[in-house]
Amino acid sequence: MNRLFIYHFIIFLLILQGSSPLCAESPKIDKVLKTEETAKSRKPKKSSKPVKIPKELIPYEIFIDIKYENSPLFSTGFKNNLNSETESHLENNYGPSWNIHFAKHSMLIHTNRLSNLNPEQLLNSESIPEKHDKLFFITVTSSGASYIIQGREWDATTRELTEIHSAHCYQRDNLSITIFKLINTLFQPLLVIDRVDAKDVFLRAFAGELVPQNKILVDEKISESNSTFLDPYQIQPGSVLVTYYRYFDKKKTVRKIQPVDWTYLSVNKVNRATVESTMITGLRNPLSTKRLRRVELIAMLKKPLFPESQVTLFPTKNRSLPFAGLKVRVERKINRKDEPESEPVYLWTNREGEIIIPRGNKEGSSIAWLYAQSGEVLVARVPFVPGIQKYTEFELPDDSIRLTVEGELALLESALIISVTKRTILFARVKKLLLDNKWDRIEAIFKELNKLEKPETFKQQLSAIRVNAIEKVGKNRKAANQIKKLCQNMGKLINRYIDPRKIRDFQTEVSSLKDENETDVKKWLDEQQKKEEAHKKKNTEKNKPKKE
Repeated sequence: MNRLFIYHFIIFLLILQGSSPLCAESPKIDKVLKTEETAKSRKPKKSSKPVKIPKELIPYEIFIDIKYENSPLFSTGFKNNLNSETESHLENNYGPSWNIHFAKHSMLIHTNRLSNLNPEQLLNSESIPEKHDKLFFITVTSSGASYIIQGREWDATTRELTEIHSAHCYQRDNLSITIFKLINTLFQPLLVIDRVDAKDVFLRAFAGELVPQNKILVDEKISESNSTFLDPYQIQPGSVLVTYYRYFDKKKTVRKIQPVDWTYLSVNKVNRATVESTMITGLRNPLSTKRLRRVELIAMLKKPLFPESQVTLFPTKNRSLPFAGLKVRVERKINRKDEPESEPVYLWTNREGEIIIPRGNKEGSSIAWLYAQSGEVLVARVPFVPGIQKYTEFELPDDSIRLTVEGELALLESALIISVTKRTILFARVKKLLLDNKWDRIEAIFKELNKLEKPETFKQQLSAIRVNAIEKVGKNRKAANQIKKLCQNMGKLINRYIDPRKIRDFQTEVSSLKDENETDVKKWLDEQQKKEEAHKKKNTEKNKPKKE
């Protein structure tokens, strides 16, 4: 009995401590059950951030609004067939890179209303679909035996509306091909700027990876042997891009779009969506090398379609007073430090501050550098692509204050010349009277010499000109430095030519000859003549142009 009792007592203690073989697996079982319950209770986490699709994989949303002339020539069936043929051409050429939509009802009341379109009207219009990238407005009218097709492109990313471009068609069957060609001409591909490394800029083209399977045969109705294909991307080495800053608010709504002036990107290499280019700019650092949170850098292809561009130059602060008579040197080259491809062309602005710059040749560079000079000062040195815009305006630094200073200094210089001329004439009269020994008249001339303007008079006028001009330019350091340099050069002229010691030394030497004989007087006059000739020779050699 005692042994049995002890045996049961020991088993009871082991059960209490959890070391019994019967209970050995129980903690593991509980652990497994708890793990399974926890796994069942857990739900998969939903990602808070949506997946961002790269721009090169998103097709363009294209809307086409065609307005036909109210004429029996354009029946409803003919218009529907023409729209479907044009859509077929576009789909064959651009493939999956374009999602094409035709407007059921045109926004244009009449075919002549194409010129009345403006960006503000399009931004506030309810007729335009919310999600679109490009909107093409096309008008088709008849003119005798031919048809006139006109069009404009509205870009939602940059909020820019192109100028009117037109095409002519002389065969009714080729209307769809002509409309397609015009849309292809108007189309300006977009790119996003990935990285800026000094002058090298790397970009990605919108829908650049969506390669079309086929390209349309443009002249298939004429001859298959003479046919050509249209490039759906149009971005090739040598193409020119313009850049924009797009600023967003906290809700990712576009707050502001700012084009980068006087800055272009010249394409060097294209590999599907990847584009490498070189920056050509007249500014110091126009494109930021750092990634900003609510700022996007965009580029757009620009084509020089016009034969020439009319450029209006006016000062920044006063648009009502354009630069008239401004000298502009035009050099055809890509980079500023390159040698010009041809002889520079010199142009002068008219009364309205306008100049006309022709488009470059196909063989040469489409980029030109403009050097605007006001007097001897270079006001601006900027790149420009003639033919991109028919009419454009350039804001240049206001140079009116510096020009006013130059005018005032010219008047001061003329007064200086008059004073020096008077002094020279009086010196010559004294030398002539010395031979006649007429000292009373010499003394009278000495009094006239003493009445000539002193250098202090000129310096006071110069100081007044400098102080007033620097106050007017304010914080414009460049203009202030130019004014200081002009006044400094004038101060050197005053010190050089209006030196009171010249009159004093001349009077002393002449007075010393009063008791001398005629021979000594002639000797002194000969010495003076030799000094003048040596001085003239020295100035002549100094002003000679240096040989290259």
